Amino acid sequence: MNPRAGGWVAGTLAVSLFAIGCVQAKKPVPAGIVWNKTIDAALADAQANHRPILLDFYTDW
Repeated sequence: MNPRAGGWVAGTLAVSLFAIGCVQAKKPVPAGIVWNKTIDAALADAQANHRPILLDFYTDW
């Protein structure tokens, strides 16, 4: 078996996955998602629509 054949296959696979990732990254966010920028707006919207909210936060300590 030719040792360079494995490198060629791995390179082709890497380029293919990179190209697929680039295409997937350009997809727009669905229009149905509305982001609230304040907790008060999010709570009011969730309560009016009887839906839970998701808080996503982090810190560098």
